[in-house]
Amino acid sequence: MIQRKPYESLSVSRDKWPSGMEEICAVVTTYRPGDDLPERIAGHLKQVGKVVLVDDGGCAAQSQRLSDWFGCYPEVVLCHHKENRGIAASLNSGVQMARQLGYQWILTLDDDTQLLPGASRKLIDAWRELASH
Repeated sequence: MIQRKPYESLSVSRDKWPSGMEEICAVVTTYRPGDDLPERIAGHLKQVGKVVLVDDGGCAAQSQRLSDWFGCYPEVVLCHHKENRGIAASLNSGVQMARQLGYQWILTLDDDTQLLPGASRKLIDAWRELASH
């Protein structure tokens, strides 16, 4: 039996690993977020090319609040669910939107995640390390 290294089963060829953070899209799910969400999203945007924010609140007032916060920023794409569908459905919606926008590299987060400085760069470096073996 042939032993495979974990990276050998990846379907992405080595020449398609991301070259920069702008090639990564963050999918952020949210359900009734706090007032500090804009600050966290701003932090994410320092490390990724775009954020797809999926509103799973199912509430018109919440959707309007998110639109007020982010509607004028082209780096943030809003996706609203008409009813609460849960985190799995929210992630699936966000990933589908990110793929439609042309992103191959997607980082999934929820609304209370705060990325540490350099987190995306460390992920890219780890991907490259895997590809070099």
